[in-house]
Parts: sequence; structure tokens; C-alpha cells
Amino acid sequence: MLTSVQQREPKSVAASPEPLALSKLAPGQTAAKQRRAANVACGDSHTSAVQPPTQSCGAAAEGNKDPKHNESILRSLLRSLNPRTATESCGWRHTLRSLRVVAPRLQAATTRSTTNPNRPEPRSGQALIEFAFLLPLLVIIIGATLSFGLFFFQANTLQQAVDVAAQEISRMPFPPTAELGLGDLNASSTAVMFDTNFQSQIYDEQFLVIHDAEWGPGTPFNGDFQAYLDTLPLLNRLLSTVMVRDTSFAAGVTRFPGAIVTNSITGEETVLVPLVTYDQTDATETIVEWVAPVEEIRPGGGQGPFSLTATNTAASFVPGMVALRINYPASSATLVNRTGERGENITRADDSAISNENTGSNYSLAVSAESGPADTTIHSGRYGLGRQAALLEANGVRPYRTVISVQAIYRREVFQ
Repeated sequence: MLTSVQQREPKSVAASPEPLALSKLAPGQTAAKQRRAANVACGDSHTSAVQPPTQSCGAAAEGNKDPKHNESILRSLLRSLNPRTATESCGWRHTLRSLRVVAPRLQAATTRSTTNPNRPEPRSGQALIEFAFLLPLLVIIIGATLSFGLFFFQANTLQQAVDVAAQEISRMPFPPTAELGLGDLNASSTAVMFDTNFQSQIYDEQFLVIHDAEWGPGTPFNGDFQAYLDTLPLLNRLLSTVMVRDTSFAAGVTRFPGAIVTNSITGEETVLVPLVTYDQTDATETIVEWVAPVEEIRPGGGQGPFSLTATNTAASFVPGMVALRINYPASSATLVNRTGERGENITRADDSAISNENTGSNYSLAVSAESGPADTTIHSGRYGLGRQAALLEANGVRPYRTVISVQAIYRREVFQ
């Protein structure tokens, strides 16, 4: 057994460089001097031994593009910077040489792994040019969306208002032969529209024009506009949500769109709506008819069906009906009025070219003359047709305008 053990004795391992280097030192040297000498010896005798690991580390960094793998290599290299380990295994200089090779390759590999090599280089000003081309289209889309959205809101509000008003009028006790009078520009003072109960409960046309002095500071409402609206008749309260703010008046006015007129019977300001046609060749304006904001539907312009003795009603109307219509001139602050083939003619704002002022015997225009370009709002002017500022047009242009008409019909239920 002893013989076999001696024959299998392992081969002797070559002595490490460090003991050889330390054996050259004279006795009595300090440990620090021994370590410095060992480093020198390692640098002189193990340069060839250090080089292969450096090459293998660089090849690993170049061949592997995974950032997590590269990060693990860097951490392992930094851990090898322990001074004690570097002294004992000559790892300090080996680590420095490795970092000089690995660091640039590691940065390049990480950059290539996080960016798209096929992505084109950004060009200065490209986004600004694209935005300049798209901006006009975006403005048109936003303006049209706001304008037509407002039109839909106004039409829905007006339809609800006319329905409630017609229903309430049908339940009020008035004489069977009484005339409603709404919309008749020559109505007599005995019409229902001038009845005090009707004006206090249902509708009073004077509240289509509300001056700030009626509800501002110094009044019982002390500037509370909503408190003032709560005192108005039913239909006037419903119409308040579609009234506009007109800044062309110095005192400030909240009113129904249209032309401001004065009623000769009551002496109060109110509003009439001009119906306008436009010439297709030169876009000139012509007022063809004046209508009241709230009117009775009168077939053929004659007597309305409110009276039980009405004789000239249409076949679809029978005497004793409340047929009510609301006319609302809706204007847009973002669109321009154009006429002609494909809208090639822009309507210019020129009140002096309009001559039809036939507002009936009971009404007269309250704005004495055209206020001019200084009062540029979409509801300003003698006829309430509005004005918009425009380049190359000293007097401005007309805003887009359309008259929304809604109606409701109920049979009268109560008579006096």
C-alpha cells in the first residue's frame, strides 16, 4: 500500500511569482515595502500573463451587446480594485489595463443596444415647417366646430322655449275672439301681447334689450344679473341663455340678436330681425322682410289662428290654436359670410347700401346711423348684421349669419 501511494504522488506545482519576489528581499523589510516590491515584480514578470485576460474581457464586451451582461462585467472589474487583492494577486495593474480596453467598448456596445441605428438624423426646423402647413387647417376645424356646436345649442334651447311658451299661452284665459298680436308690426293696443297679465307671466318684448343700469350696482339687484332674470316673465327667462353681449353701446347691453328698435305703443326698446338676401354676383345685401323674434304663425301674413273667429287661416290651421314661432339670427365670430358660386364673393359690411327700413307702424330703428368700423362686433350696426375686421377691407366684412326658426302648435284649452 505504501508503495502505491508513493507512485501516485501528485506533480509538484510551480511556485507562484509572489514568493519568488518576496524571497529576493532582505530580512527586516517592512510589509509595505514587501508589497511594493511584489507589485514591481508582478509588473515585470507577469505582463504576458496579464495580457490574455485583458483581451478576453475586451472580446466579451465587444461580442455581447446585452447591457445587463456588460454591467455585470464592469461590476466584477470594479470589485477587483480591492487594494489587498491587487497586492496579493497582482490584480491592480491587470484591472487598469482591462478598464482601458473595456470602458470604450462597453460604452459603444451599450449605446448601440439602446438606440436605433436605422433612425435618420433629425433636421433642424422640420417640425416648425410641418406645423406651419397644418396650422390653417387646424384653425378652420376648431372654428367650425365651435360655431356649429353653438348653433346646435341655440337651436335646442329655442325649441324648448317655444314649446313651453305655446303650451302656457294655450292655458291662459283670454276672450275667444282676442287677437294674439305677436309678430304683427301693426298690432293694436288691444292685442293679447299688450295685456298686463300676459306681459308679466309669459312674455314682454321690452326685456329683449337689457341695459346694465337696470341690474347693476345701485339697483335693488346690486349687480346680480341672475337675480334680475328671476323676475322676468317665463319666455324671457328661457331666452336669456341665447342673448348676446353688445359692447358697441357705451352703457353696455345684453340683448337678443337683431336690430334694436323702439315700440311706439309702449315706448320701450326691443328687437326686430331683418331677413336678408344676397346678390350672387356682387354679394350686396337686401332686407326683404322684418320679423319679430317671437311671432304668431300667420299663414299668408293675414290673421293668426288664435281667435275662434279667424277666417283666413290655412287648411292645416283651425281657429283656436296657439301657433308660435321664434326667429333667432345666429352669427359666427369665426366664419365669414360668402355668396356666389363656390362662395367666391365675400359680403362686405356696408349699412349705408341698405335702404329697407319698413319696420311697421309700431316700430322705428333705435340706432340712428351706422356706427362705423370703430364698433366692430358680430352683432353691431344699425341693422344688427354685425361686422368683422379684415385685411384690405376698411369697413370690414359680414360674419356668417343664419336665421334659426323653431315653432310649436297647441290647441287653446281655456277661454275667458
